[in-house]
Amino acid sequence: MKSKVTTKLIVVCMLVFFGSAFVMADMIDPYGKPPKHKLGYRIWKSGDGEWHIRMSAKDKKRRFKGSITCVGEGRIKKAWAVAMENRKDHGGWNERQIQFNFTAKKGQDGIDWITNCHKLQFYMTINGKEVPNRVWVGKKGKNPYSIPFKLPNR
Repeated sequence: MKSKVTTKLIVVCMLVFFGSAFVMADMIDPYGKPPKHKLGYRIWKSGDGEWHIRMSAKDKKRRFKGSITCVGEGRIKKAWAVAMENRKDHGGWNERQIQFNFTAKKGQDGIDWITNCHKLQFYMTINGKEVPNRVWVGKKGKNPYSIPFKLPNR
């Protein structure tokens, strides 16, 4: 009981200190497409159970690199590139991880996937830098507190 109270107190203090825009990833609802942004990552889960990640470069050549890893039981059943400028450049996937490493300039590139993993861990950079303020998750477009971060596959 004491540890639950302590954990809640820590979370509240972090929200007050860092503001409500940055939240612990496990508290983010991944359902629904985030609002569009000109630079960064948008991550969401749709009602049909598919996961989506989109990367936008804001009309300047940028390197998007990262991984999506299955945590706990389950596996990634299928993954595919969406609107990639160069589909061969997106990386690859197996039943435990999706990797991407590509350069984009215009429009939105992305990856969609189907999984039954308990949780997913996301690690991503833009031009080699971890930028959680350039990652928006779910319909409310919440930013994770840090990178890497985990989201539940509810």
